Amino acid sequence: MKSDIFIIGAGLSGLTAAINLAKAGYKVRVYERNPDVGMRFHGDIQGLENWTSEEDVLKSLRRMNIKISFPYSARYSQELYDDDLNKAFLKSEARKPFYYLVRRGSLRDTLDYSLKKQAEESGVEIIYNKKMGIKDTRNTKDKWIIATGSLDSSATAPEKSGIIKGVAAGITFETNAKDRSIAILDDSIAPKAYAYLLIWDKKGTLATCMFENFDKGNECLQKSIERFKKIINFDMKNIKRFGGFVNFLLFSPRKTNTEKNRLYVGECAGFQDYLWGFGMGYAITSGYLAAKSIIENKDYDALWKSEFGGLLKTSMSNRYLFEKLGNSGYKRLIMMLKNNPSWFLMKNYNPSPIKKMVYPIARIKLKKSSALNIAGV
Repeated sequence: MKSDIFIIGAGLSGLTAAINLAKAGYKVRVYERNPDVGMRFHGDIQGLENWTSEEDVLKSLRRMNIKISFPYSARYSQELYDDDLNKAFLKSEARKPFYYLVRRGSLRDTLDYSLKKQAEESGVEIIYNKKMGIKDTRNTKDKWIIATGSLDSSATAPEKSGIIKGVAAGITFETNAKDRSIAILDDSIAPKAYAYLLIWDKKGTLATCMFENFDKGNECLQKSIERFKKIINFDMKNIKRFGGFVNFLLFSPRKTNTEKNRLYVGECAGFQDYLWGFGMGYAITSGYLAAKSIIENKDYDALWKSEFGGLLKTSMSNRYLFEKLGNSGYKRLIMMLKNNPSWFLMKNYNPSPIKKMVYPIARIKLKKSSALNIAGV
């Protein structure tokens, strides 16, 4: 007889695990601290990265039993600007888009809502307004999947690691402007990261991402708006402000994301791209692999390490190298991207001998710089 499975968190990773387990005949109960799914988001537009592997990410989702029942917009081109607003127009040379735009939140046109409905249709029970913690999983033989999302410094997880923060400050709005995808690399508006403007079907999201100087979020956001206004003339109505953060586990990937009767998935397992912060693919894939480990009685750690362990290490090397560039280095990076962006991204996102050599140095250096940022130095 199949045992009941309990999941903490109704995010992308938790719901993906629930859908797969329910389809395999398990009784699944998901505990969500908020009154609905996607409450961390407000209809903002995000990118589902599609350049890491040869397989298109939508095909990957179908393989993981996720129906493509949510709206999306395939983006085959990208406008990229440096601090002087010199433009590079990147076009996918591969026969697939760079990424797919999706909306996040609890509204009916979001990825989160789609996964919720798929879980419910599969027989998953979702209990809202129920805050559960690690202590609730102890002293029980039940199997738990921990999908609590972004960690804070007090979080409990196997082999608890140091934490690097990434912060985003942005706005969503309605607009009459045509669809566009624009990014700017400039430390004066997006320290050690990037600012972006995404317009899709008369709706827009504009944000700045920061890996340092977090106290300047409002200032950087205003500068970003002004900078994008110099690139494109767009109107904004019904403006809504949003903010968010990602806490990257410094020594990701851990040796294990299995702890007694618990499997950790998504952000709380440290499954996040250190370079640009993309995490939706990792969240969904890790939820699927956790379910697979239970259904097929396989080693969860072995599954995720084989699937993307090398990618995680490479992304930390990329983060360390990117932080060394500065605005002059971003100009050179943009020039390298112009020739064959699909090949360049694929090559630099996947493991290589050089990135493997950089990884141990990146861990040490990022730990030191993270401690200085937290201390306010």
